[in-house]
Amino acid sequence: MKGFDISNSNEFSKVPKDLFYFITNCPLQDLGFLDQLKNDQYLVSCNSVYYFKIISQKNIPFVLRLKQNEKSHFGLNFSEVREIKNELRSHSSFSGFHFHHGGEANTSETYLSAIRKLKSLITELGIEKPLSLNLGGGFSHLSLKEIDEVFSYAGQELKGHKIVIEPGRYFTEETGQCFAEVSDIQNDGEGLIVNLNVSRECHLKWSRINQIKILKDTDSVNRFTGKSMRVYGNTCYEDDLIAVIHHPHKEEIAVGDTVVLSNISGYSLGWNTGFNGIPQIKIEFK
Repeated sequence: MKGFDISNSNEFSKVPKDLFYFITNCPLQDLGFLDQLKNDQYLVSCNSVYYFKIISQKNIPFVLRLKQNEKSHFGLNFSEVREIKNELRSHSSFSGFHFHHGGEANTSETYLSAIRKLKSLITELGIEKPLSLNLGGGFSHLSLKEIDEVFSYAGQELKGHKIVIEPGRYFTEETGQCFAEVSDIQNDGEGLIVNLNVSRECHLKWSRINQIKILKDTDSVNRFTGKSMRVYGNTCYEDDLIAVIHHPHKEEIAVGDTVVLSNISGYSLGWNTGFNGIPQIKIEFK
């Protein structure tokens, strides 16, 4: 890991100051923290032509953020880039391009397509200097074989340029766990409906929970079994659904049991909040 993707001065205040930083979606008026860095420590990603026009007047190294598809509200489309191509070719602080993929429903073709578009655009613009080319994030849906395919293709098609990726979720997702207590159970005939004392809306946003381990730490005789469990958060929000888990062995569960939720994303730590009288969850690093 070489650094972080930073969106504002508050995020910057929470990370080490001796790495490299991709500055994305940061309000122009909030860029004062760049004074704490050397010019070779960061790149500012321009999300619009207007942002580019302002940044290009300053001594700030920058890249252009590109749309992978027209549905995304992040970045410039290719016609906008063509309109400023002369300014890009002559600007000493222009350092490359940055893709945003508009979601996480990505496949290897998402990145292979981006690489082809980048190669074509660089050729069309007539840019000969080495560039920094950020392929973005969303790699957690890809297998190691698919990631290797993407990197091999990038090395072949974008030879001589620096390739950057943002695989935060890919490396951190499986490290997080959440401990919760069962507060209520019902059986609706199709399976169990289990309420916990934590909430997706408050504590578990952007986590893709794929496993629930039951710690039978109560001596209750009222234990339930079911072919599946629909696990909900303890808020008044009807759609506070944490996970749907299928248990082929009909594992028993009781009110008061502790359950361990796996695959908690680092994003959930940032979302951690209170709602409907439910407090923030306690966070520990081990």
